[in-house]
Amino acid sequence: MLHDEARELLVEAFEASRNAPEVAKIFRVSTSTVYRLFDRYRFFTHSRRNSKRPQRARKTQTPERLH
Repeated sequence: MLHDEARELLVEAFEASRNAPEVAKIFRVSTSTVYRLFDRYRFFTHSRRNSKRPQRARKTQTPERLH
């Protein structure tokens, strides 16, 4: 089990090299763990940056359309 600091280092190493098998060997985890942690990191950092999701304006109905 990796601690938070080790997870961050793993993600940084993968971002730098894009070589999952090598990163997995260094951290003694599987390649699927490398991809999973990177995907999780990317999802959470992306969702934090874009916390206000772009949304379409609501359609307002005119009185003619109600009847």
